[in-house]
Amino acid sequence: MINNVLFNRIYLVFILLSTQCLTLKLRSIQLNMYMTSSFDFCMRYLTKNSMTGCSSHKSGNRGRLIDISSLNELISYKYSYPIIVLIPARKDILDFAIFHAPMIVGILIDGKIMNITDKHFTEVNTCPEDLIGLSISTNCSIRKNKYGIDFRRIFIDKPIFLLTNQTMVDNLRKISYLYNQQQISKGRYINAHMKSYPYGIKDAQICNRRSKSTYFGEAYFKHYSIKCRSPMINIVWSIFNTISIKNTRPSKSVIIFYTKFDFFSIFQPTNAGAQSTAFGVITLLGLA
Repeated sequence: MINNVLFNRIYLVFILLSTQCLTLKLRSIQLNMYMTSSFDFCMRYLTKNSMTGCSSHKSGNRGRLIDISSLNELISYKYSYPIIVLIPARKDILDFAIFHAPMIVGILIDGKIMNITDKHFTEVNTCPEDLIGLSISTNCSIRKNKYGIDFRRIFIDKPIFLLTNQTMVDNLRKISYLYNQQQISKGRYINAHMKSYPYGIKDAQICNRRSKSTYFGEAYFKHYSIKCRSPMINIVWSIFNTISIKNTRPSKSVIIFYTKFDFFSIFQPTNAGAQSTAFGVITLLGLA
């Protein structure tokens, strides 16, 4: 599995549109605000036979910016024109926006409440211990991860950005309220243009070769940690000496705990969502 975002252009544009009907013509005023940082982006990953992760169209995805605070609000949205939604980091809302809302062409996630709600999401599936490449299990040997959205196994044809600057999030909400609630009757609204598209890469092998042989490409995209890499299965282990109440060392004096986890984040440069069950197991091993 290769994260194919070498030669990637990633940005977010907010467009304020104001239209006024005149006697002879329609005049439009467009103000642009570009944002190339303050967010982490969902990447595209390649395997030999499949493609996962997120990607916009080559020219980017455009839609009216809508602030969504609940699942009911999103479900009740009846307009058919393309929209880009600003949502909290909740599994139910994100799941509906990805799989059941074709009018949504881009997703902005508020990263503030990532781990403090009981409806968060994680990037792994409901069975975090599944091996890469095997079929999805119906039964889990460990506790099911009910908040999981398995980004590793699905391809999303819309960009997803995780907003990390709370000041920017607050400003977007104010702008959305101003133009979508108060100014819409005057023909004014706010559009967003999200672009996250990989250029120059045909397959995983080419991506991997270019990332290793081109110093310029690796240095230029260092900020986003953009680099082709293969996943690995990690075995986390710890050794403990047995303890005797007589202060004597038993003949079999070593206890080994180990667990497997294959978690990776499809968001760069940091992880998105709450931590999965696998991380809880690792923490318990460390505290044992």
